[in-house]
Amino acid sequence: MAVETERERLDPDLERIARANLKELGDIRIDDVLSFIDRGIENMPSYMDLYRRWESQQWAVGDLDFALDRQDWLESSELDRKATLWSHRLFFNGEERVTSTLAPFVWAAPSPEIEIFLSTQMADEARHTAFFDRWWHEVVGTETTNLAELLAEIRPDTNEGYTELFYDRLPSTAQRLASNPKDIEAFIEGVTLYHIVIEATLALTGQRFELESMRELGTTDRGFYRGFTAIARDESRHVNFGIKVLQEAVREDAARFAPIIQKTLVECLPQTHSTRPILATSPSSAVPRVRFSSSRSTRSTSACGRSGSTSPPESWPAMNIERMGPEDQDRVMAAAALFDYPPRSDAVNRFLADPNHHLLIAYSGDVPAGFVSGVEVTHPDKGTEMFLYELAVDEAHQRQGIGTALVEALRDLARAQGCYGMWVLTDDDNAAAGATYRKAGGEVESQPLMFSWRFVR
Repeated sequence: MAVETERERLDPDLERIARANLKELGDIRIDDVLSFIDRGIENMPSYMDLYRRWESQQWAVGDLDFALDRQDWLESSELDRKATLWSHRLFFNGEERVTSTLAPFVWAAPSPEIEIFLSTQMADEARHTAFFDRWWHEVVGTETTNLAELLAEIRPDTNEGYTELFYDRLPSTAQRLASNPKDIEAFIEGVTLYHIVIEATLALTGQRFELESMRELGTTDRGFYRGFTAIARDESRHVNFGIKVLQEAVREDAARFAPIIQKTLVECLPQTHSTRPILATSPSSAVPRVRFSSSRSTRSTSACGRSGSTSPPESWPAMNIERMGPEDQDRVMAAAALFDYPPRSDAVNRFLADPNHHLLIAYSGDVPAGFVSGVEVTHPDKGTEMFLYELAVDEAHQRQGIGTALVEALRDLARAQGCYGMWVLTDDDNAAAGATYRKAGGEVESQPLMFSWRFVR
């Protein structure tokens, strides 16, 4: 098969993102990087286009400066450090696992162009592992003397889903390809697992949450942000490759390959569901309006939820979210510390008795850790939507993902109630709140002015 020579043409914005160096990546958002995937679906690049992107997007782990990252680490609390380590362990361990299992995919490549691209991906995955190795040594500090010792030290305590994907299915698929490189059905199953489930679903989703949180906190000048954005740009190439391989397979023989892709997705996607970490919030008034993909939100937060199929640090107690009903007045009164003012029994009774008012309380063990309240509002020409009235998390339980879990729980309740959407308002300078609502799927819709009328309380 002849190697393709016609070059990919990108519009100026994508060209800027494609050619950005590490310093320039500090000014680029993860959503800009992900636009390559959207473009790829609409105008699929060739395998050699993807190879040429790789050539033009080279970066070196050694060029990153982690001095500010180290300063942040030294100034952070113990709980913040645990949350950061939990998240980064998942990525570090995941990068090593995919690096160690990719070679058989190269051997099984059905064309020279695919072999060339997969060879570049092997180099990418090794560089990503080296990135976390350097971050761990220079930011966290470790007494390990080699990568094998460090990987053993940082291996996360994972749940069944993570273990199934990274320690069972991926290695077994790689072994099938190593045993029989001409097994094209194993190759298609492997690309579905590797590029769609692990990279597109787990990795890029987690990277988006992490990078958007750093942007909200104003830390895009850190070495981690720049390096992790470069990693996300690499991953966007890999996902484009996976989509192209599966698209071509289905076009070639849908009856043969479509069931393999579907079966792999049905079996593996449920394994990506994580034990949700929990997050933090504090009160605020409102201004920018955020719309969810079946939701909208209010109030402030100060941490980010973490992505990945693992259990949270052992120091975090089990968390459950319970919906309050008319019989739960005493439980609401017992959670008084979470509210701006002491709850009034008459107002609590009225709120809980109204079927259009909703109050969800998160419990850490038996302790109220946070709450979210929502009100269904109906208009003659629009139907019913959920207004996220208030979100709060106790200070002692912040940086654990509780805020995001509560917003997602209210969003799911809104869907179940038949609401067409959910919305919230928050201050435009409230970076923590913005990060929480974005994690829960919200998008900034407008920047309105808020007027209020104060009556006697």
